[in-house]
Amino acid sequence: MLAKSDASLVLAAPYIQKSALEYVLQDVNPRVLRRTKVVTYWNKDSLLDGSLDIDIYEYCRSTGAELLSARRLHSKFFGVDDELVVVGSANITRRGLGLAADSNREVLVAYLASTADYRNAVKSILSTTTSVLEADYIEAAKFLRDAPVALKHDIANSTPTLDTQARLEQIPPYETPAHAWLSYKKQRGPWVIGSAELPIGLTKEAFFRSLRRAFMREALINRFCSRVYQGPLYFGEAKCVVRNIVGDPSIHLRALTQPTQRLYTWLCLLFPEAYAVDRPNYSERILQRADPLRGL
Repeated sequence: MLAKSDASLVLAAPYIQKSALEYVLQDVNPRVLRRTKVVTYWNKDSLLDGSLDIDIYEYCRSTGAELLSARRLHSKFFGVDDELVVVGSANITRRGLGLAADSNREVLVAYLASTADYRNAVKSILSTTTSVLEADYIEAAKFLRDAPVALKHDIANSTPTLDTQARLEQIPPYETPAHAWLSYKKQRGPWVIGSAELPIGLTKEAFFRSLRRAFMREALINRFCSRVYQGPLYFGEAKCVVRNIVGDPSIHLRALTQPTQRLYTWLCLLFPEAYAVDRPNYSERILQRADPLRGL
């Protein structure tokens, strides 16, 4: 079926590696490749942590395949004309396709698709896509080329005197500052957050004032804010910064997703005039707008 010269293919996955994509398409007729659509979620976070390979752009351009970016893509499927669809949990990566020693355990199901169902599903996804252009590739390549400079600077200045978990515990475990307040009200003795201890009996206003001071005194948070002061941080880069501050390069970036998200949330809620999060190119970015220490 893949060798037919008149077939058309659609591949979709948020994470794609060039070597895995080459493996999937190695036996495809060159004429079919020129009618192939490769759909992913082209964003700086995934490019930075390596889950999306920037080299797929050059591969698609060299084969004639069309590289598309779909906003908030989560689907993983491989469609051949209106005949066969392979759907499952696997991304187009070496671990996802069982090509690596530490491959994931995935499920893939192949079935014959009705023309209407398949076309409607593909049409729904493709309607949200935009072509990944050369300008997008150049911008991403520059971002990846420049990012390590800041990250190496962070590594050189890190002093991992505490174990990894203790450092990460400097980030509050509560989802929001409001959740911290609810916990504080239930406390009958001194309330501890990070390395700070707040006395009982504070009013809500006094609690949040003390919380802001305690929050900014944490070494990890202080260094993270110093990095944000240098310029906006995309979410993937922010996770790298947290990992470098912690001083443990063995931590997988995905393990830092929730702690980094809490950092974003707490900074914006505790200091709404100083920090903001926007989403240029569909990727979260935190930026500093004012001095967070003013008035503390």
